[in-house]
Amino acid sequence: MGQYEKDKKELLEKIEQLEHKLKKAKQSGDKDDVDKYSRKLADRRAKLASDGCRLTSVMDCCHSGTGLDLPFTYVQGRGWSVDSLPAFSPGDVQMFSGCRDDQTSADVVAGGGGGGGVGEAVL
Repeated sequence: MGQYEKDKKELLEKIEQLEHKLKKAKQSGDKDDVDKYSRKLADRRAKLASDGCRLTSVMDCCHSGTGLDLPFTYVQGRGWSVDSLPAFSPGDVQMFSGCRDDQTSADVVAGGGGGGGVGEAVL
């Protein structure tokens, strides 16, 4: 196993551990730990995109505004802003979200079935 594979395996193990800690924090209702583990998890996920890699994420779910915790956010009418604790990545990472963290995503009915508005628009 080469160094890249070892590094990737270690990173994936850390992600799995953080996902477990985040789940426990959500179950206990500890908002500070939820925020802490969410940010750490987003940082680790963003690092999966190595230099030259492109990752495009479409999150059509409630409270998904900072799903990857990327460093730059575009706000219509205000332009770009920089996050106070960003998760930088060597790769080209983009995320499209159905809503902000403090919002719920709207469901739509199209073609006889329900789904998220962003997902329906992308498909």
